[in-house]
Amino acid sequence: MVTAVTIIGILIAAAVIAAAYFANRERRRSVREFNRRHASTYRLNRLNQQTFNKAFNIVSDLVKNDGADIEVMFDNQVVFNGYTDITELGEQPQFWYNKALLDKYGIEY
Repeated sequence: MVTAVTIIGILIAAAVIAAAYFANRERRRSVREFNRRHASTYRLNRLNQQTFNKAFNIVSDLVKNDGADIEVMFDNQVVFNGYTDITELGEQPQFWYNKALLDKYGIEY
């Protein structure tokens, strides 16, 4: 036999689960919005060693001096991403490279 206390307990548990779900969903949305507002995109018209080097120098300076988060794009693909990350040495500039794309174009990184 199901008692009123059991039903109330189930309803409270369901409410807590729903609240946690919506809070997590809202947090993820706010993180996405923050990243979109604070990240920049730099688009290359062509990809060769010279344009890569110029883009890398610009992005490197911005990341080191301003703590910027910048994606460099070519043909709707990320070429590399420069950002600041916290390491055991403190905040450090970090770079992620699309190695497959750079290797395809014969670019040294």
